[in-house]
Amino acid sequence: MIDPSLTYYDAQKEEEITNHKVLKMVVAAMKEYKDQRKHDPPNGLAIIAELSFGFWTSLFNKKYFELLNRDPLRAFSKGRPPGIIWSVINDKLMKVRTFRNRVYHYEPLCFQKNTRNILCFDHLEEIHNDIRDLLTWLNPELTQWLGDVDLVTEKLKKLRKKYLDEK
Repeated sequence: MIDPSLTYYDAQKEEEITNHKVLKMVVAAMKEYKDQRKHDPPNGLAIIAELSFGFWTSLFNKKYFELLNRDPLRAFSKGRPPGIIWSVINDKLMKVRTFRNRVYHYEPLCFQKNTRNILCFDHLEEIHNDIRDLLTWLNPELTQWLGDVDLVTEKLKKLRKKYLDEK
């Protein structure tokens, strides 16, 4: 992941930038693995398990995606409907990643955009649908399995009734 196509010139900084983000993530995953399991030699599957969600979503970044000859799409070959191209998957992955980061940093999740006082659950429903789409495209059996434990729609309905329909 040190291909010359990942290097670009930043006009503001007036310097060449080597975008080796994915390589750095793999190196960090290997270090994490070694730090946690000092006596266990790393193997490919163990390193894959250590890689972050950010790593996997980065593979759909246009530069990496093209560098990898569009191979990341193969992960979605089992259930991806015709016409769903990489940009659709990339958009959904970025939305889910942004949402995940908001959760991780304890940011508000259920307010209208650019407000802190108007409740709105539409964004949560949209993210939930994006997650379900991505899981279905990875493997349609996942959403059947999730059917028994996915309570998001039910909880959002109760929240809407409690906070929005009472007024």
